[in-house]
Amino acid sequence: MFGLRGFRVVASVVSAATIVSAAPAIAQTTTPTAPLGPPPKAFIVVDQATGAVISGSNEHTPLPPASLTKILTALVAVAALKPTDTVPISERAAAMPAHKLNMKAGEVWPVDEVLSALLASSANDAAAAVAERVSGSLENFDTALDALSQHLQMADAPTLQDAAGLDDSSSVRGGNRISARDLAIAARAVLAEPRLAPIVARPITEFVGPDGIHHRLVNHNKMLTRYAGAIGMKTGYTRRAGRGLIAAATRNGRTEIAVVLNVADTYGWAAQLLDAGFAQPVPRAADHLPALHAGLRLAPATASLTNRAPARGATVSATLPARDGTPIALRLLFVLLALVVVLCCMLRARVIVRRRYRRHRRAHAQVRRQVHRRRNPHLTPHYKPHEELADRFHEVSSRR
Repeated sequence: MFGLRGFRVVASVVSAATIVSAAPAIAQTTTPTAPLGPPPKAFIVVDQATGAVISGSNEHTPLPPASLTKILTALVAVAALKPTDTVPISERAAAMPAHKLNMKAGEVWPVDEVLSALLASSANDAAAAVAERVSGSLENFDTALDALSQHLQMADAPTLQDAAGLDDSSSVRGGNRISARDLAIAARAVLAEPRLAPIVARPITEFVGPDGIHHRLVNHNKMLTRYAGAIGMKTGYTRRAGRGLIAAATRNGRTEIAVVLNVADTYGWAAQLLDAGFAQPVPRAADHLPALHAGLRLAPATASLTNRAPARGATVSATLPARDGTPIALRLLFVLLALVVVLCCMLRARVIVRRRYRRHRRAHAQVRRQVHRRRNPHLTPHYKPHEELADRFHEVSSRR
């Protein structure tokens, strides 16, 4: 009826439709590309709902986490600050090294926008501002981090000093060390926190900041666009720590978390570990992470500039440690010693001036006494004031 040409056209349309309809199935069954490079120095895969450890290697070894630390900083911020609170930006926070959001000293940011910059853009200035808002200074923030680690029952003795995860000369006391297992504990808490879970799951975050700039933050975690079902969470990198990643994904009603530390191909290994975890049932007789408890509550600093919102453009570094990292107590000691030295020099100069003045008075005292005392004819035989006055009197009288 259609002829040979019509039959060919119909056959082509049918085969094209068959290929298109089969494309999703083919894509789902395609074997993922093997990760590049050696495996991570430490990794762990856990089930979010039960906390069961599905797989792991060196997961109890504390390692430098780099910017993965920022999920801990975000948890502390949520524990200490309400959604309506604000975060002032100090000169020290504004001067943090990149990567940062270029917040300016004197600006006051809503805490939710600071958390978005912290988790999505991994902004170091946001991390420093949170630490100062919660604890008054970067150096005191370790107390809040320790309280968080105890609340979450981290068991591998983490060393938490720096809010941003820095571990070079600009870090606080050399930075942090934490195990992959303890990071997985923190990651479970992030997914259970309604204020943080949406931030780490958004590929793009947009808002207009207090600086009047429209900020469009592209999430550094490329798993959100590369891995089906990805819902977070954080990347990290320094030269000392290498590359690290906390990845979370949901598939068939299950949510898993993979933590990889010090590995070149973070996304490749995270994807492979998640695929292997989803391919097996959740183990029941395995190691389990501690149960999630009610949210931690911390009191923000009350005796520092972080309690009040400074005026726009005001300088807010009066009570902060020095930008070069010198403790403020040591700087105060140097200032006190300098004042003591200046005071001693002033007292010494006063003593020298008084001595010279006394010597001057003693040198001229005898002359003054001789001038003002009654005339001694033996000492001044040439001085005859009365006779001179008499002569002048007679001279005047004679003129008249």
